[in-house]
This record gives sequence, structure tokens and C-alpha cells, in this order.
Amino acid sequence: MSKFEEMDLKDVRRIPFAERETKVDAEMFGKTALDDDSFAGFFRGLPDILVAKDLKALARQTAEIIAAGRKVIVMMGAHLIKIGVSPLFVELIRRKAVSCLVLNGAGVIHDFEVAMFGRTSEDVAANLETGAFGYVEETGVLINQAVSEGAAKGLGYGEAVAEKLAALPAEYPELSLLLAAREHGIPVTVHVAIGTETIHQHPECDGAAIGEMAKRRGGAEGSNCSAHGLDQGNNNRSEIGIDRRPLTPPVRGGSCPLCDTQQPSSDLGDSSRWNHGTL
Repeated sequence: MSKFEEMDLKDVRRIPFAERETKVDAEMFGKTALDDDSFAGFFRGLPDILVAKDLKALARQTAEIIAAGRKVIVMMGAHLIKIGVSPLFVELIRRKAVSCLVLNGAGVIHDFEVAMFGRTSEDVAANLETGAFGYVEETGVLINQAVSEGAAKGLGYGEAVAEKLAALPAEYPELSLLLAAREHGIPVTVHVAIGTETIHQHPECDGAAIGEMAKRRGGAEGSNCSAHGLDQGNNNRSEIGIDRRPLTPPVRGGSCPLCDTQQPSSDLGDSSRWNHGTL
């Protein structure tokens, strides 16, 4: 017999199922439509649960924002490029569904390598052992050259690398977000901290050029309130202008608390705050 006293469960407090709140019910389940093999039918049939619910809400709200003539700013890290989603975003850029693309430094590196060679993402563990991690010559030399040349021309980070990439013999230009944005006049802001990227360990790296681009920001000219410095006339900047005035409490309709432009009230569910089209 065990030396530990066994738990007695006879006095546990139980409740009827009807009294317990639940997070999932049958109405939220996926729907089958075997007579409709379209993607639209598949998408409608996704369950209204967790990420599938979020995806449908995002698609609906984005479509409503575009239909209302407002701006959509896509902010993404490098993993969406590494896992092969770039062609979808290239198509969204081509269809004018994206007003501005925001990347980090790694995103530029992976986009550059995919466009140039159709391959990216090295084996970090293996290359750390040999000391080769981050030392691909073409990536380190060419992107750093683009940054230095772009800084001298007064360009933003995204525009400078896209310009460099467009002049190179890229094998897969159709997969590049930077080139798609360049072709369709979409601004790409790139947010890089000095020393955080593999290309910063190359001798061609110019910290002053990186710092200058990271600080450069768009003004208000041509912004039309939609994205504050990210509309026509400011497509070459690498940072969004900062407005330090405190935001007023959320309101519906009336004037924008940042620029006093009259804007309509939001009809996107509970999104009553000021929304310049950013998702």
C-alpha cells in the first residue's frame, strides 16, 4: 500500500453542461460544399475558429479598406519570404492591394537572394561551426554597395537595394518583393539596426550609410492623410515620419487627430479608432 493518501473525488463540485461557457460551437465548424471546387468556396468553408477566423476577418477588412479607397500597409518579417509566400504578395502588389511594404533587414537579404539565385536561408548551425555563417560574398558585397550608393543619392534603403537589384542579372526577378514594389511604384520602408544583419560583418558595410537611411523619413507632402508621408512624393523614404502630438480618444467620423483631415467613421466591427488603412 502506498504511503501517500489517495485523493478522494466523491465530493468534487460538478456543474451542468448548460452552465459552462464554451468557446466553440457547431455553427463555427467548417462547411463542406462538394459541388463547389472553387477557392472561394473552400475559403468560405473554413471554420470560424482561431487563425482561420482571423484570416477571414483580415481578408474581409482588407477588401473593405481597399474598396473605400484607403491605404493598406503590409508589415512583414523575413520568414514569409523564407517559407515561399512572396509570390502571393507580389500578386497583391501587382493588383494595387498594397500601398506600402515594411520589411526588416533580414527580409531584404532573403528577397535579394531569392531574386538573384532562387535560393536562400543557410544552415545556421553548420555554418557557425565552420565560421562561414553570413559570409556569402555576393549578398554581403552587393547589398552593402547598394546601401552606400543609395545613401549618396539620397534614396531610402528599400529603393536603393531595389535599384541595385534591377541592374543585376537576377535569375528570378518575378519572385522579388523589392522589384515588384519598384515596378509598381510602391514604397518599401526597411527598418535596420546597425550590427544586427549578417551583411554587417562584411568590410563593405558602411555604418554611417545605414544610420543615415534608418533616420531618413518622409514628410507630409502628398500624404493626403492616408499614411502620413507614404503617398506620392515620398516613395523614396526609408522611415515613416513621426508625429509626437498625443492622440485624442477614439471617435467615429470627424477630423483625424493627427492631421485634421475629415474622414468617415469606420464600419469594420469594433474598429472605432482612427484607421489610416493599416492592418
